Amino acid sequence: MKIIVNEMPIDFELEGETTAGSIVHGVTNWLTTNSHVVETVEINGTIREDRDETWRELPLEETEEIRIVARSLYQQQIEGLETLITYTGLLRRVMAEGNDEQVRAVLEELPFVLEGVQRITPDLAGLLEEPLQGNSGDVPPVDIRKKLAARAQEMAKLFENRQREMVDPEHEMALTLALLGDILPRFEEIPGELQSGEGRKAMDTITRFTEVAIRMLRIMPRVVEARPALQDERIEGLSLNDLIPAIRDLLAELEEAFRNTDYVLLGDLLEYEVLPRFSALSETVSRHIAAPR
Repeated sequence: MKIIVNEMPIDFELEGETTAGSIVHGVTNWLTTNSHVVETVEINGTIREDRDETWRELPLEETEEIRIVARSLYQQQIEGLETLITYTGLLRRVMAEGNDEQVRAVLEELPFVLEGVQRITPDLAGLLEEPLQGNSGDVPPVDIRKKLAARAQEMAKLFENRQREMVDPEHEMALTLALLGDILPRFEEIPGELQSGEGRKAMDTITRFTEVAIRMLRIMPRVVEARPALQDERIEGLSLNDLIPAIRDLLAELEEAFRNTDYVLLGDLLEYEVLPRFSALSETVSRHIAAPR
């Protein structure tokens, strides 16, 4: 029996599998762990549909060849983001210039688009449709159309940024680290600003830092895939797998201090926790992405 994935034969060691379905299940699990999703399954020259369960019980002795076409999960997400970018661009134009019929038509597609937003960028879910809250008609009034057009433009930019992060994570990480490098030296000034009436300036710096830090953590898994040697690094005495959760906890603590206007704790966290950890992480990641492959 031959097993071919994306036109490449693979060696599959049987572990008690007796049917074509059990083989496909095992290969699917292997692909999933490698960030791929199955698109089509072909058994003995015939493409099999998920809704047709009969092929799954086909005995191995009657199975001559299994062909599977799989796509990278990241490629699927990149294409999904392209769809979101296209739709939000159309939504902006129609809300700004379209007639009632065009508005109605583009809004009919919105529920399907929102499902894509939830699946691909769950942290952005709820933002695109927010201007429509409270609108009961199928064609919103002019003021809501204007708000929705503006929101669609904002969302298109966010989706474009996310797509760039997935297409070229090392480049986007380099840009993010450059932003971080501009922000971190400002931490030494924040305690003084908080105590001298320049709190707004300090808060702006902290807000900007949080945005950049979250982006850095979001891109990190893709960078590690491209630069697996990062997994072997010890940063501030921690492995990357241990450091990232610690940094997430630190950001949550920083947010709580910010929310409670606990400026003493805020200053201590920035100076003694955030600055050294992010400086060390930034230096390590920069070194790896700058190194030749």
